[in-house]
Amino acid sequence: MDDNLIGDYVVLMDQKLGQGAFGEAYKCYKRGNSDVEYCIKIIKKSIPANPQKEEKQKKQLQAEIHTFKQLKDQDCENLVKMIDIIDLSSRLCIIMELCEYDLEKELLQFKKDNKWPSRLEIMDMMKQILKGADALIRNHIIHRDIKPQNILVQIVNKGTSNQRKIYKIADFGFTKYIEDIYTKANLTRVGTRSYCAPEIMKGKKFSCKCDIYSYGVVFHQIVYFMDFPKDYKTEIQLNQYFNQIQITPYKCKPLNGEYGNLITNLIEKMLIYDQDERISFEELRTHEIVTFTKRLQDSIFLPIQRTFNQEDYKQEMIKNEEQKFQRLNLLIEIFYRKFLLCKYFVDFMKQITNMNNIEYLIFQLIIQLIGCQQILYGFAMINCIISDLEPTIVNDNDVPQLIDLLNQFMKKSQENNDYMKLQKQLTNDFYQSKITYQQDLNKLYQLRVEKNWTQNQPQFQLLYKSKTQKIPIQNCCLVLQDLTNNSRNINDLVSKCDKKIQQFLQTIKQIDTQFDIVDYRIINPDDIFKI
Repeated sequence: MDDNLIGDYVVLMDQKLGQGAFGEAYKCYKRGNSDVEYCIKIIKKSIPANPQKEEKQKKQLQAEIHTFKQLKDQDCENLVKMIDIIDLSSRLCIIMELCEYDLEKELLQFKKDNKWPSRLEIMDMMKQILKGADALIRNHIIHRDIKPQNILVQIVNKGTSNQRKIYKIADFGFTKYIEDIYTKANLTRVGTRSYCAPEIMKGKKFSCKCDIYSYGVVFHQIVYFMDFPKDYKTEIQLNQYFNQIQITPYKCKPLNGEYGNLITNLIEKMLIYDQDERISFEELRTHEIVTFTKRLQDSIFLPIQRTFNQEDYKQEMIKNEEQKFQRLNLLIEIFYRKFLLCKYFVDFMKQITNMNNIEYLIFQLIIQLIGCQQILYGFAMINCIISDLEPTIVNDNDVPQLIDLLNQFMKKSQENNDYMKLQKQLTNDFYQSKITYQQDLNKLYQLRVEKNWTQNQPQFQLLYKSKTQKIPIQNCCLVLQDLTNNSRNINDLVSKCDKKIQQFLQTIKQIDTQFDIVDYRIINPDDIFKI
């Protein structure tokens, strides 16, 4: 194998991932750890024979690196992340997380195999891509080259029952920061023609809404077997199509069956000719496809297939019941691991910080509060306390049936040593965590009075309310994000920690999005916190 060392990375030169106008991409790994592979993009810095091409290359590289850095701390799994940059005299190397292939290759394979994704799988693909789109727009970034080739597919937990696909927006060479995402401007007209919005092709001023149109074309291909909205092969044909939808808005071919109207409704709103009338990013954020949680409801209450054979029916009921119990135990395990992650981080911080520093104490208490809420969810399941259950579980399941199932599960747990061990550990830690949190909260009150502290009021108010109210995890994560973004003291403290601790903090900040409970069937508890 022809391996080549660039910086601390071993490049697998015989495992080429692709080639673009300005460089090549290969698999690589960090020296000493061949288990974790990355993608390295190697770009030659100078092309003397073509100054114009060199200038274009320079601009695209600057845009890509700037966007990567801007998104470095974003808690979104649906954007490709940069790992490292190695700046050499003749080459610039960007190390990114590794993905298996792009969306275009996946769709072509679906078509070749004559095996298209189900409606639920299609909706999940759309939902993930829109989450990536939302992360870009929250950072005021216009992409300008959305197409299937620039949406990568990463497979996690490969070969296990927890295997899943993550769709990631990539290739930030044409990205640009926009102060006001809806202000139309004379921006450079770049991108791939078949996916470009009408306003770009017509030479008009355009806003970030041009990306929405491009996402709409991609979704159309996902749904309609790679077909574009119209069979346009030339620029003239494309402009004729735009003239048509300017007069009569585009209508998708009807999709019979479940969720068909939901999918076509979204695509039609994205492919509106007039960018002012096109669906907004705020509306996309709250669209039912993005907020859809069908999988959770289906995952606990598995249907029983009745047969004429009484013995077969009895065996299927037993099997079905055991699957439900395993999934309930998995949910409890997930909540407990989230708690242990928070506890580990807080215990570490207590060792290295001064507990008389109010800012540090607030930081630790917010994380403790997140952990306490997670272990409360697990404790509520063990003790069938419906009012304390995780809200999504309650909202997406029939409550009387859920109560009955939890009671059955607790009886069955008496016969399972693993279930009982987890429940005992969680219960002990639940009571201890309540005591510790209250002690640390009292310490904060005392210090606040002693030092006449008036800063960090929003954070303090949230902690004060936690004494009598349930604080949504999302609110805690937002406050935690704000603290780490805006506090120099906390940033300095975290920057001195090793990468493992820094990664733990990143996971805690996105604990309810990275490990969304609706996806619990495909979550490996060890990925949250390994015991």
